[in-house]
Amino acid sequence: MAFTALAACEKDPAGDNGTEQDGDGNTLEVGVDLGLTVRWADHNVGATAPEEAGNLYGWGETHTKDDYCWDKYSWATNMMMTKYNTSSGYGSVIDNKTTLESADDVATVEMGEQWRMPTKEDFAELISGCTWTWVDEGTKKGYTITSKVNSNSIFLPAAGMQNGKQPQDVGTSGLYWSSTLDTGSPNSAARILFYSNNLIFTGSDSRYYGASIRAVAVKKGSGTAQSQ
Repeated sequence: MAFTALAACEKDPAGDNGTEQDGDGNTLEVGVDLGLTVRWADHNVGATAPEEAGNLYGWGETHTKDDYCWDKYSWATNMMMTKYNTSSGYGSVIDNKTTLESADDVATVEMGEQWRMPTKEDFAELISGCTWTWVDEGTKKGYTITSKVNSNSIFLPAAGMQNGKQPQDVGTSGLYWSSTLDTGSPNSAARILFYSNNLIFTGSDSRYYGASIRAVAVKKGSGTAQSQ
């Protein structure tokens, strides 16, 4: 399946960034094929190169901020959730939405409709289907992630995170949002987190945190569309 999808796309020899034609004949970048369910963008949202940190976003927000806290989070009032909530213990608005809508998905908003934020399942597949190698070369710090299927790779920079007014752990860790709500604690959302060269895991964190976004593109014919 992975090799068929790769052969159907043109290759950018510099970054193995695949392209496809849309219905109007426009060329669309659709990311790096790692032989997984989705293709991965080669840079973070807000960046122009793989090693650049890009922007940090609260979960479900499409704008950057100076202060990442509950008081300034778009989908909460007095720490009670106003959207994406599955429990009365976390707010009176219970919409049972567990995946970000396209309008609240910064990958879609900033990069186009062929892109979305990864789900927690996409992150789990990225961990199990690839080899992660820590890179510490001058200002380039993060993980080169190499497919076990076809040896293609992407780089995730250690862009840190933000809780409050100052970024934290830049160069030593990375916090990347998925589009998936933590239904057990809907004031949190699923993410992937890594620390330097010795710890990589999925879990969840408070939705107001500022975290990085690495977009994915659904492969044609996969039947996996963005939740509305």
